[in-house]
Amino acid sequence: MIATATYENLHQFPLAAWIRDANSHASWCLGENVFEPQAMLTTNDYLRLRARALAAEFVTELPPFLAAEPISDGRLAEVFVDDPMPEQHVSLLYPAHRHPASCAPISTSARNR
Repeated sequence: MIATATYENLHQFPLAAWIRDANSHASWCLGENVFEPQAMLTTNDYLRLRARALAAEFVTELPPFLAAEPISDGRLAEVFVDDPMPEQHVSLLYPAHRHPASCAPISTSARNR
């Protein structure tokens, strides 16, 4: 199925795409081509996309750190190897607290002993 995928017939496959929120639309940059998938599933959860791809339900996009192992062990196959999607930067975020938790000074002082 995937070996015959082209830019022209990609819409014939069941597609799933990552989107930021319900007001966004998916757009894939594949080399010089911009493809707007008519996705049957959209989500902002890459783990869900990976699970659905591993279940052979959808053609989708995955960041390299989630796709590398399933590609290397043959559970997933890249569709457009010569036109990879641009890599995205990932930011790890955590809530900023104005006041540290009451246990923080204890753990800090214990670490300094």
